[in-house]
Amino acid sequence: MLVLQFVVSVVAIGSGMAWYWWSSGHTGPGRHEEAAGLARRVAGSERLRVDLQQEDRAAVASLAAGVRRAAGADFALVSATGAGPASSDLTAGRLRTASSRSLWVVRAPIREPSGRVLGEVVLGLPASWRGGREPIPATPAAEAAAIALGIGLVGSAALARWLRAQTLGLELDELTELLQEQQATLYGIREGVVGLDDAGKVRFVNDEARRLLGLPHRCLRRPLAVLVPGGRLREFVAGGMAGEDLMVVHRDRVLVVNRIQVRVEGQPLGWVVTIVDRTESESLLRELDGTLGLTEALRAQAHDFSNRLHTLVGLVELGEYDEAVRFGTELQMTDTEVSDASEREGVGHPLVAALLLAKKAVARERQVS
Repeated sequence: MLVLQFVVSVVAIGSGMAWYWWSSGHTGPGRHEEAAGLARRVAGSERLRVDLQQEDRAAVASLAAGVRRAAGADFALVSATGAGPASSDLTAGRLRTASSRSLWVVRAPIREPSGRVLGEVVLGLPASWRGGREPIPATPAAEAAAIALGIGLVGSAALARWLRAQTLGLELDELTELLQEQQATLYGIREGVVGLDDAGKVRFVNDEARRLLGLPHRCLRRPLAVLVPGGRLREFVAGGMAGEDLMVVHRDRVLVVNRIQVRVEGQPLGWVVTIVDRTESESLLRELDGTLGLTEALRAQAHDFSNRLHTLVGLVELGEYDEAVRFGTELQMTDTEVSDASEREGVGHPLVAALLLAKKAVARERQVS
């Protein structure tokens, strides 16, 4: 915006100055030389030299009047000085103020073919002299200001229209509010958010996404598929997999990833990838599942033990002592066989063996042989 405004200002001011320069008759250093050249041309006239030699005052005065009218000068003088070589020091193009008016006073010597100075031509030209033309009767400063203002208005209108198109019709204060809201949203949530363009390059990313994905500090405008190691996560963010709430394992974390396309007025702008860390919740769920399973197994084992105990007590109360002994012996041998079978199958961890015994109780309760 700064560069564009600077260009508009330069063009506007330059156009106004160019118009002022043209209308005021300012032609720079060449104006001086042009005035001196006019005086030299008049002084080099053969007719003027003859009239001076013949001292024809009327002819000289008539020629001077014609030169004044043709050149648009304030005055034109022709003098016979007879000054000799001293007149060769006459200067041309000296600006002076006479009678409270700025004039170009130009002097040129009149010479014979032999080089002797017969006199001089003196022209008094107004400061706005333009080679014999009358100055434009206008106020150049006002015209220059009006032209600069018009060009500035047109340029600013075009610039404003272009900026509005680039900012989707949002004003500067609206852009500021939008940026603040975006920053507050991106860095105030616990989810990781990554914005991608159509080419899959990172346009914005919050700190949580950097932490979960292990992204480097300088990751903007780089393809996310290159920054993420190979696997399901890379395939998903690159668009190779479809679905919602995809659960992936990335490094030592369990992540739930979503990929949503963003459209404005039907035109695709890119993608937004959201990442949720489910590592702790998944760990808690696994522990809960294990606890529930162990509780169920212990309940079944307790129920089975209670049933056995009731059976044994019933046999004793009925006086079937031999049957009670046989039943107790059979239960002991069965548990020993299961324990020995667990060890034979390579289950050396006592907790796992105990879990198998508990599962056996559940299976027996459900009449699984």
